[in-house]
Amino acid sequence: MKNGILLILLIVSYAAVAQVSGFMGKRQAINISATVSPAFLSSGKIAKGQKVNMQYFLGYEYIIGSNWTTSVNYHFGSFSNNNFDFDNTVEEYLDNDPYEYKINTNSYSIHFKRFFSKYSNFIAPVGRFISFGLMTCNYSITDEKGNIYKPNTKFAKGSVTGVVFSYGSSRVFFKKLLFSAAAESAFLFNLTPSGGNTNSESLEKIDRALFFRNAISVKLSAGYLF
Repeated sequence: MKNGILLILLIVSYAAVAQVSGFMGKRQAINISATVSPAFLSSGKIAKGQKVNMQYFLGYEYIIGSNWTTSVNYHFGSFSNNNFDFDNTVEEYLDNDPYEYKINTNSYSIHFKRFFSKYSNFIAPVGRFISFGLMTCNYSITDEKGNIYKPNTKFAKGSVTGVVFSYGSSRVFFKKLLFSAAAESAFLFNLTPSGGNTNSESLEKIDRALFFRNAISVKLSAGYLF
């Protein structure tokens, strides 16, 4: 259902293209991006020994109007969290120092960007922009160090959906190289766990950790226009 919604939005955006000349005749771009966000725990505190989380993106962007673009993205990354209690049967082992687990994520999203040409005197994809989109994020939890399970055991997985907003600016160099920077916020909801030994309190902690991780970040992108 989620992937179907993303597909429908993408088809609608292409249907609205009409006769758009693009930037110097170029209407498509491929890009790579990275986001940096504070390494929040599910409690809202910064994790010890890890100050930031990184997430990486592969994307395809298409100019659908003089001031509009649409894009589809694949995201991947991982981060650690050290205050989870995942299994009721091992609570006696968790009364001391909390153990650390890794959360691996991969996500898909579709975005629409609106460029403000009256401020920048340029057309998409150049100038200041605001962006909004939808994303679906799949995650898995790994006991990487073998604190309770065997090392590198994946013992829980699930998915979340959300909306994404950003504000930034982009520039083109040498007529083909596209660079942008933006502040981004994602609001995730609909935690859907499956598999593994997890209790409701643990799932709430996963939900909060993912929420804090995506609440605010800085995104840097480099792309190629064609």
